[in-house]
Amino acid sequence: MGIKVTVSQKDLPTKYKSYQLIPTSDGISDTVYLLGDEYVLKVFENQTDEENILKLLDGLCVPKVVESFFIEEKQALIYTQIKGSSSKLYSLEIVKFLKRMHQKTKGKSTKNPMLFTQKNLEQMLKEADKEEFFSLYECIDISLKNDGIIHGDLFPDNAKFIRDRLSGVYDFSEACEGDFYFDLAVVCFSFGADAKEVLRIYGADISEEEFREYLKFAKLYYSVSRYLHKQKDFREFLW
Repeated sequence: MGIKVTVSQKDLPTKYKSYQLIPTSDGISDTVYLLGDEYVLKVFENQTDEENILKLLDGLCVPKVVESFFIEEKQALIYTQIKGSSSKLYSLEIVKFLKRMHQKTKGKSTKNPMLFTQKNLEQMLKEADKEEFFSLYECIDISLKNDGIIHGDLFPDNAKFIRDRLSGVYDFSEACEGDFYFDLAVVCFSFGADAKEVLRIYGADISEEEFREYLKFAKLYYSVSRYLHKQKDFREFLW
């Protein structure tokens, strides 16, 4: 985590050279700076289709890309800054956002590679080589679909609220094609929401029993991912 590319004012487009550069530890794989209290600068380690995805989501409470350029031959974007603060408390607004997002991205494609798939998890399981993970995976009965573009990583730290109202969702750098119910499952367990209520608000056409398989898959996916990134809290989501 933290800054991987050190940025100075001389690296910025002329319009933004006067802004204070504030380094953050927000990015796990990428570099993130605040530009004063108006903008966010992100420098990507890998190419991303995030700019086009955010354009597709125009009209929703997501950041607006105001500048696209390169720093040290790496893609960089400057976005409008989302006001508010993150909260781990469940709000039905996050489910409503996801429903509106999926309505916009249904059937749409992106250049970003598909990450949240069974094949990818199986590869991660091999890398982790941990019997506990293999045993849990064998208990999951699921066949993931490709519904359109999903966020995939909509945890509380990727959303902000102002007085309990959703002010914005961000970090679409790894958004990719995938199963909408995987996206919904991540929101459900990470915000500690009631599955029945989440399914009702979203207008889902699957049962709670079917959704439980999505929850197990999503929890295992992020547990294995955390383990591979050497995060000590990887067991937080295990059941």
